Amino acid sequence: MPSFFQYNITDTITSGRLTFQRALSGEKRVLLCSHPREGERDAGQRRAVKEYRLLQSLNEPALLKPIELIEAETTDVIVFEDPGGLPVEKLKLHRSLSLLACMQIAVKLAEIVQRLHDRKILHLGLSPSCIFYSDQDIRIGDLSRSSRLDRLESEQQAVLPGDSSIVYLPPEQTGLVHRPIDLRSDLYSLGAVLYFLFTGRPPFTERDPSILVHRIIATPPDPIDSVDVRLPAMLSAVLIKALAKDPDDRYRSVRGLIADLQRCVDAMRAGEPVTGFQPGQADKAEEFRLPSTIYGREEQLALLHTLYQQTTHGNKNVLILEGQQGMGRTSLVLEMQRDLSLRGAFFARGRPSDQGAASMLRAAIEPLLRKILALPENELSVWKDRIRSAINENHAALLSLFPSLEWITGRATLPVEPAVIRQQWITGCRELLKVLSTPEAPMLLFLDDCHLADQTGMEILSALIEEPEPQSILIVLSFRAENIPPLTRSLIDGLERSCQYVRRMSLPPISLQATERMLADLFSDSVDEERSLAALIHRKTGGNPFYIRELLLLSRERGWISYDRSKATWIRDLEKIEQSDVSANVVNLLSQRISDLDEEERQL
Repeated sequence: MPSFFQYNITDTITSGRLTFQRALSGEKRVLLCSHPREGERDAGQRRAVKEYRLLQSLNEPALLKPIELIEAETTDVIVFEDPGGLPVEKLKLHRSLSLLACMQIAVKLAEIVQRLHDRKILHLGLSPSCIFYSDQDIRIGDLSRSSRLDRLESEQQAVLPGDSSIVYLPPEQTGLVHRPIDLRSDLYSLGAVLYFLFTGRPPFTERDPSILVHRIIATPPDPIDSVDVRLPAMLSAVLIKALAKDPDDRYRSVRGLIADLQRCVDAMRAGEPVTGFQPGQADKAEEFRLPSTIYGREEQLALLHTLYQQTTHGNKNVLILEGQQGMGRTSLVLEMQRDLSLRGAFFARGRPSDQGAASMLRAAIEPLLRKILALPENELSVWKDRIRSAINENHAALLSLFPSLEWITGRATLPVEPAVIRQQWITGCRELLKVLSTPEAPMLLFLDDCHLADQTGMEILSALIEEPEPQSILIVLSFRAENIPPLTRSLIDGLERSCQYVRRMSLPPISLQATERMLADLFSDSVDEERSLAALIHRKTGGNPFYIRELLLLSRERGWISYDRSKATWIRDLEKIEQSDVSANVVNLLSQRISDLDEEERQL
């Protein structure tokens, strides 16, 4: 019998990203969960350590109960009390149990997730392999990706396509779509687990990681009543809502999902058909969560899509995007990220820094080179040959701009003359971009906050843009309208006059109607119910999207907007909001938020 420290292993239950094993310590039965280090060094950052500390702080009987943490040489192992039973992944509950019994399990699972959310804990890794079932008793494990809501942004990392658990994770956890990870991410994973519970298979079954990620991002799953015709169509509709690609289209809280699942259970107990309701009717936005959708930018987004589509025919397009502070230049362009991911195309984003004239290009292209270097050896070899052939004699200067190139081209001696370096930067970047951007998968090169770029940086960029040879690429240069230096203004005016593929677009304030739609989505109400607040907010902010969002956050923090759980409704104090000094309060609010950041984040 194999052993681990004082534990004699009796059975390996699951193996994959995590390994669960049953073991004995004397007469005591325990469950071992092994976490490979995966390059994690600092104990405070290792997933197993964070999971163990989190579990110690919680008193939730439906979670696996930890006994101790063993930090071995290459593996961290959490020792749990043995809950009995097996992971749902190993069971065919849809065959061994009645539909009603499976429905009751679904409700219990959802209630456990809701209790975690009530304590501001997100699981972010729900899958059938970490849910143990034994005779209607459910225990959830694997909190290795979990996060407290107030620490979410700094802790989360994208899940790589080869990770076996990705099939149960939402699009936003792939890192390939511009959507936030929040409470609704657990709703998607819960929906995917329930899909397995009722059908015995995950929503997507592709084995090729790239195809699987594409389906997670873009393709709705087959309805469960088409997988098994005995399943109710209403239950299928409930799961489809939970599995929506956009978080704004899912349930707003687990309570909304529980209400719909319970309606199905009640109907089945009464011997009635499970029909006759719209999923989400009882779903209320209990959390104050600003929608991730952008509003009032349909025309501008359509133009971006048109310009990008034209690049698939071998055209180069350049868009000069202007807007005052807060108009949403960055958010608009980031909306394109998902579409490019589906095409297998590169989305590169950079902004100026104090690290030299071409810092924008370094910030945009260097991450793409690191992404290429992480590819399997056979794919990497193809990329290496293409890049070496393209940049040729210019690669020495490019090494000073893109350090990761050394792993592709090898070392080289940097030219001495600054003028030679600059010309090789320009020529080399042109050729490198031609390799990274093709008619089949055109790149979108997004250079943000170009008003901060120095004159030399803008001249280098201008030389790249003026290259007359056709190229399949969309370049977006974003400027804060009120801060464009005169020399930069003259340069971009010249580009617009001399290059027919250069266009200019200015972002205006959003309309009152767009503000009404935002508030209707925020509070789960109709547009008519939000007209008074929308008119007030729009008038005080001038339709500036950033100021609208900040005034709403300020109103929530000051208690001018509050949720009455006893009445299940949002209360708005229009008088207090009317009396607020938007400009002063928003500046104070931002100053406070900046002061709450650590030194490194402040510098960003």
